Amino acid sequence: MKDKTSIINAAQKFTARGQIDEAIAEWSKLLASGKDGNIHNTIGDLYLKKRAQKEAIESFTKAAGIFREDGFYPKAIALYKKILNLDPDRTDAVISLAELNAERGFTTQATEDLLKVANKLEADGDIKKALEVYQTTLRFSPFDINIKIKIAELSLKLGFNERAAKGFTVIASDYLEKGDTGKAEAFYRKAIEIDPGNITALTGLSAIAEKAGNLEQALDYLSKVISSAPDDRNILLNYSNLAIKANKTDGARDVLLKLVEKDPSDNEVKKLLGALYISEGEIDDAWEALMPCIDEAIETRKWAYALELLNPFMEIRSIPVRQRLVSIYRGKGDNEVLLVELKELAELHESRGALEDAVRSYKEALELSADDTGIRDKIRELEGKLGTASPAGESLYDAGESPAAGGDTAAPDAQGPETSRQDSGEMSSEYFAAKKTEADFYARQGLKDEAVRIYEELLSAFPGNSEIKNELTALKSPQSAEEGTEAVHEKPRQGGPSVNAAMNEILKELDEEPASSARDYEKHFQAGITYRRQGLLDEAVRELRIAAEDPARTIRNSRMLALCYMEKGSYAEAVREFEKVIAELSPDSAGYLDILYETAEAYAGNGDDANALRIYTDIHNQDPTFRDVSMMLDELRARKPEPEHQPGPEAEHHPGPEPAVTRPKPKKNRISYL
Repeated sequence: MKDKTSIINAAQKFTARGQIDEAIAEWSKLLASGKDGNIHNTIGDLYLKKRAQKEAIESFTKAAGIFREDGFYPKAIALYKKILNLDPDRTDAVISLAELNAERGFTTQATEDLLKVANKLEADGDIKKALEVYQTTLRFSPFDINIKIKIAELSLKLGFNERAAKGFTVIASDYLEKGDTGKAEAFYRKAIEIDPGNITALTGLSAIAEKAGNLEQALDYLSKVISSAPDDRNILLNYSNLAIKANKTDGARDVLLKLVEKDPSDNEVKKLLGALYISEGEIDDAWEALMPCIDEAIETRKWAYALELLNPFMEIRSIPVRQRLVSIYRGKGDNEVLLVELKELAELHESRGALEDAVRSYKEALELSADDTGIRDKIRELEGKLGTASPAGESLYDAGESPAAGGDTAAPDAQGPETSRQDSGEMSSEYFAAKKTEADFYARQGLKDEAVRIYEELLSAFPGNSEIKNELTALKSPQSAEEGTEAVHEKPRQGGPSVNAAMNEILKELDEEPASSARDYEKHFQAGITYRRQGLLDEAVRELRIAAEDPARTIRNSRMLALCYMEKGSYAEAVREFEKVIAELSPDSAGYLDILYETAEAYAGNGDDANALRIYTDIHNQDPTFRDVSMMLDELRARKPEPEHQPGPEAEHHPGPEPAVTRPKPKKNRISYL
């Protein structure tokens, strides 16, 4: 083969002599060594000289393709325009030119060029070609409803019915998004005319009818959908929801029972079935349906959702209901309500003859209120019936005399916690030290009741500890006892009529309390937590705001008020109350991390992720295993990059290391009956 220069010289001589075929043959030799757009362009020009337009366009097309592939867009565009000058109806050239313009950002120009070609093809009767161009145009203008309409109409003309019906449903959905239900309905009906069983169109028409308040029509459309898709879970759920709204509960029940039978673990279906049973007053069936949903909510720590699901059953004195309430309030760290629920659960166990379970619940309650002599008496009474009391009538919570009485015991005088009961396994020295620190703090703050309760717990474990005895003696002086006396009132059930007489009396006294008199803060506090338990959050906040004025109980009362604000969704107010509590504590205070955690929750609820992240990080640095703080950190960091820590006013509350106290995990109770 000649070298490239010789071939080019020969081709040019042939061209000069008018020997076009010979010149084309020489130039073609150079194509054997690879692709070259310039050579194809030259060959195309030679074909034009001999009036071979078809061959010329083929060469120009090859040249344009090579230039486009190599990124020489201007040369490619020039060649496509050259082709269109020769043949304006050359569709592939129009499309290629439009694609190049779109790649360069000139989508409007590309769309206009394609629409001109598509319109001409359609006018000339070349429907198939016009459809192809319209489909290409839609790639550059995907939100143009008019183009979509053209595609659907041309598809229908060509007999592509399925494609046309699908196109009309897409157009209808676009109009729905724009809020134009009239046009949406019209295009859904076009789809139905083509395909009477079109699920998307029937579902869309059902949604439009429901929005217009025509529930019967909406149900009729969904019934047709079910005929076409009898096993589609989402469609069946939609039908059930709609049937309940339309009071067609029999139909909804049949569908939901079918879904439950198909998948017994589908809690979303069970929730809907439970709501249906409640609407019909079938409480036992509702409980069976909702119980797995409630347990799932408790296990995933969705306390508010769990309480919402439990709300219809609050009036039922049922052990399974109370057990779940205990789990919820224990998980929330709401000891005030937890104490009431434990006593309620204990009473229920006792009324059903389950005395061992009753004792167990009373003992859990006693851990929260160690100075409650009523609970102690109950434990003695029940242990006596069970024959498990100590020989001298003492229970596990007695040591000689009742610790509540503050008397000495017959136990040997121990040198301290390490030498008294450490070996018995009832209380470790670490736990003793942590609890004593907590009691000392309460005593310094003037919170005598809390301090006495913890000191008595410690004295029951270490009856010979003289330091604890002295602390109790000082706190239980007549003056202190008068100041610290509290009445423990059982909180009422939701719904008003079941409020017990004691609570009614408190509320009556508060109603009659003169505006000028000294506030009985404790009664306002008791009324507040009663209202909270009933779900009457506005009333609870009203009472707790008064109780929070008590300078002696700022920590407890402000915290309870903050929790109420949280449940109301008033997160800014909750933050303010939590900050008041933090101001009263020091980093080594018992429960300090709990308060920090709740404050972080309030900040997060208020949309202040930065402060929430700061506090969660603080907690994690002290105790990485505390609650679900690691998970909360991951969630916040996933939403927003962690900001640099900036010291601020909160720095004075920076927590220090907390005493190492093992936190037992609550047991999960699964009971499948009311």
